[in-house]
Amino acid sequence: MITIAKTKSLLNIQMKHPLFSGIIFILFGLTSCIQEQNTDPKIIDNFFDLEHFSGKQFKSENGSEINGANYKTKKFARSGEYSVELFKEKKQYALRYTYAPIELGDEVLVSVWRKKNKSNSGILNISTGKGKSYSIRKAIKTEGDWESLEKHIKINRELFDNQLNIYVWNPKSQKVYFDDLNIKIVKNGGYSLVDHPDLEQVDITISSKYFNNILIKREEALKLKVLLSNGDDWVKANINWDGETEKCKIRLKGDWTDHLIGQKWSFRINISGGKKINGLTRFSIQNPLSRNYLSEWFLHQILIDENVLTTRYDFINLKINNEIKGLFSMEEHFTDELLIAQSRSKGVIIKFDEGPMWQFRSEKHPKKEGKPIWYQSAEIIPFGTKNISTDNKLQQEFLKARDLLHRFQLSKDSIDQIFDIDKMAKFLALIDIFNAYHGLIWHNLRFYYNPESKRLEPIAYDLFTEYASEEDFNPGFMGLNFLTGVDKGIYFEFGILFTSKDFIDKYIEYLDKYTSPDFLDSQLNSNQLKINFYEEEIQKEYHFYHFDPSFYIDNARNIRDQLPEFKANSFNLLNQEIKNKKRIYSKKYSFEPVNNYTLKAYVSIRNSSAVLQFRNFYYKPIQITGYIVGTDTIYPNKKIYLNEYKYKDIIETKETSLEFLIDKVIYQVVNEDSLYIQNVIRNRAPH
Repeated sequence: MITIAKTKSLLNIQMKHPLFSGIIFILFGLTSCIQEQNTDPKIIDNFFDLEHFSGKQFKSENGSEINGANYKTKKFARSGEYSVELFKEKKQYALRYTYAPIELGDEVLVSVWRKKNKSNSGILNISTGKGKSYSIRKAIKTEGDWESLEKHIKINRELFDNQLNIYVWNPKSQKVYFDDLNIKIVKNGGYSLVDHPDLEQVDITISSKYFNNILIKREEALKLKVLLSNGDDWVKANINWDGETEKCKIRLKGDWTDHLIGQKWSFRINISGGKKINGLTRFSIQNPLSRNYLSEWFLHQILIDENVLTTRYDFINLKINNEIKGLFSMEEHFTDELLIAQSRSKGVIIKFDEGPMWQFRSEKHPKKEGKPIWYQSAEIIPFGTKNISTDNKLQQEFLKARDLLHRFQLSKDSIDQIFDIDKMAKFLALIDIFNAYHGLIWHNLRFYYNPESKRLEPIAYDLFTEYASEEDFNPGFMGLNFLTGVDKGIYFEFGILFTSKDFIDKYIEYLDKYTSPDFLDSQLNSNQLKINFYEEEIQKEYHFYHFDPSFYIDNARNIRDQLPEFKANSFNLLNQEIKNKKRIYSKKYSFEPVNNYTLKAYVSIRNSSAVLQFRNFYYKPIQITGYIVGTDTIYPNKKIYLNEYKYKDIIETKETSLEFLIDKVIYQVVNEDSLYIQNVIRNRAPH
């Protein structure tokens, strides 16, 4: 079992800077000087109370300057005598701060106080100068007549640039007042990696030879801007977990390279020889920032309490080769241990194959306008492939699980026949309340095939990004958004669930339960000691951090206020044709075939013959021109023609029979010369 070890102190330290939120906005030109780096090379800290100024410039205690002193007023002030007054007709922008160089791995923390106004006018803008901007309108906390707009950014693959711009803006006629701007920039590695003796201790030892392999792989990933993992990446190591030692294999983990910057790299670990350590055979470790600190942990506790499958998630103190790496989060992988720990039978866990998508993103294609239809064409694959291939019972369960998920993938068949409706309703209701929609991106979805119910159960995983839950905030909730036609965003594929009355009834039942003030209060109270303890440990390295559940409480209240409207009109969803968002190719698409996505080729034995099945997901027709068996190439007398892909409930499947099994197929785009070779999938096609 995973528990908190050696808990000495349970202080609840209230820090000044909570998590921040925002949405994208475009930076407008303003005039201000560029601030030079502080003499402290690791932390640049500027607080502008707007009480110190010279001419048009406000000054911080360390001498930094921002513009807007000519807009100061004594009408209102949060502290001291002055604030700035902004309105559309005359003075829209103020408090402009520019810093250079901002670098990969840096962290930026900004907060400013805004006097409350009915329309929530007044925006905090942050830009890194290459079109990536954040516009923060929603307040994080309030004090009397003032409310705080805040944002925490880690400069990663999306934000990398050499200049940071911060300012406040009011594009409306209503006058808005700002006060007390606080800016902290923590340079890459600026936080001290401290030892956490009260956490469980994990020590990993890797030889210099193997650690060098990890360094080479990291450099490759940073160059590609994507980590492409394969079997050759694993290296041998030893791991000690609170005195228990085992041999293991370890590799870098993560898709984007934000998992590889700074001093806290993400790793996947497999314990060798079929053994376990701390009850685990496979797990990941990563920077707790990657999953938004305590947000992921807290929601996992609720999911487990509600009997919805999820990975066990905790915090550890990490050393690598006796070097302190500090606080890490630990998350178990998709193994039998996950199922057994949550009172499920051993069985099959499946997902959509995302590998070809990451390969495509890493390549520089000569023709790359548009992109493949990733979700509808993604192959469904199991975890623990070796075990399944040697166990006939598991193999049959996998084929059943794959068929069920494939029907969901194409919005066909009754949802009641695919999912455990009760578990799915709980899962999506909690996702709504916590705005944890990152867990609904198609390549983050994981499902367990329950051999007793013969239905799929969701496994909650990767629910938050490193930013606060307000990031990319979805107003309302899924059911209401489908009802009113609001853009479905990343959860479009779940629309088909709302054509089931049984699902809607359960969904309403659990929204009603989870939005009750008593529910979140109870969960916070039962987890408060651990929250306090982990918050204190996080603050030792991330001094700004404070776990603030007010967003979840406010969001639950907002959903509860809108729930009567959904209850009264949800029957309309039953009469609508809600299907996965149709992704139909148009003439603007122009990219080369993608291995394992453009063509799906399956081979299986039926009545003593090898049956080949082909499906085309390319935007042009293709034809099968040959087969490869070992080192031999065979060209059939008749080519197999496959029409171009168009979104349909039923995917066109072409079949042919051979007297022998094949390893690969050769195909070409019709009326084009290039030939492509692809491995076959040794199973029948899903149906």
